[in-house]
Amino acid sequence: FGAWMDWTACSATCMSGFRSRHRDIEVRPNACGVPAAGMQDQYQICTNLPACEEDKDCSLSPWAGWSACSSTCWGVQWRSRYIVIFASGRGQPCVDQPLRATQPCNPGAGSVASIDCGGAPKQDCVLGAWEDWSTCTAFCGGGQRERKRTIATLPANGGLPCETALSLTSACNTEPCTIQENCVDCRWAPWTEWGDCSSSGGQRLRERSVEQMNNHCGKPCDVQSAKELGVCTSIGEKTTYCSWTEWSDESAPCSGCKSTTSMRTRALGLSTQPALPGNYFFRGKEGMKCGGTQLNMSLCPMLESCFHKCQPRHCSFGDWSDWNEPTCIGLCERHRVIAVTNNECGEPCDGTLLETKQCAGACQQPIDCAFSDWSAWTSCPAGPGNAHSTRTRVIAKPPENNGQGCTGPLQETRDCRVI
Repeated sequence: FGAWMDWTACSATCMSGFRSRHRDIEVRPNACGVPAAGMQDQYQICTNLPACEEDKDCSLSPWAGWSACSSTCWGVQWRSRYIVIFASGRGQPCVDQPLRATQPCNPGAGSVASIDCGGAPKQDCVLGAWEDWSTCTAFCGGGQRERKRTIATLPANGGLPCETALSLTSACNTEPCTIQENCVDCRWAPWTEWGDCSSSGGQRLRERSVEQMNNHCGKPCDVQSAKELGVCTSIGEKTTYCSWTEWSDESAPCSGCKSTTSMRTRALGLSTQPALPGNYFFRGKEGMKCGGTQLNMSLCPMLESCFHKCQPRHCSFGDWSDWNEPTCIGLCERHRVIAVTNNECGEPCDGTLLETKQCAGACQQPIDCAFSDWSAWTSCPAGPGNAHSTRTRVIAKPPENNGQGCTGPLQETRDCRVI
């Protein structure tokens, strides 16, 4: 045998695969020599292949613009952002990065309140306790979870604002996925009813909340599309209350393997219905700003039938062919092919595709000489004279192993006048 060739590239770039190498018979034996014995092809399982998953870092959207001030005196305004790309593979998750921020307004930080706001005692902002972590956005492959807290007491009369985060994110379920996950896009819920008309600007507001949250590969909702302003005619001032609406019905109910979470939402809006203390955030005159949404997600139970385990399909060879006729050097060959190729969890083939063995050559039988057929007669030249036409033949097979030689002419001629 000659030297082994280089190993081929692996049959797969991730998970599992195999590679092979080949060598040729460099010198064939003569009639009394010993033929080469051994494998002409070798197969080897590829090791240390990476997982079939792209590494992506978590990425946040830019901050949206600040909301309108919640009150004409000692109010608060918000701004928010969302996760554009969820972390996957060995990517870095978004950890302890706030998705919502607040700041004081009317007056803003470092500003002096107007005379109309009076000189009531200062009230610093007080934050409520953290809620539990939300359900992870993915069962595997790296997701995000979020926890929130609300402002229990708004700052008033020049009190200190709340300057820490109202929501935090954290990585979760970072183990690799074993099943394929479909991308789910964010989906908006229907618009709420129009709010009351403002007393000064002649505008009204309506909002909508997220009905279906996107997963790590789905398209997110644009947070700037959550509110819409409309023109209206004001008919007088009324006392309004900033309070939560009723919880919506659960969207995307658990069914089969398609939905991973069940979700309900409610919105923060203005109401003219009198409310008891503790059932609203604040009250004021018509035209004040009050907005926000709240999302409650519940994990759907994963059914046993949803986990599709890989069914191994092992590589297997076809049957060996018959041994071919021996050559004069005393060597026979047979071959086989790969009948079934393995899948990602199956065992690859390990063995040779071509085998050789020593055979008794039958090269000593006498072979007689043989002529080829005669060629066509050549054309006779035009005009008078002694012209001839010829035809030829050659030895097609010379004699071997004491066979009979060829006897007879290789060329014949004839007179053109007698044709």
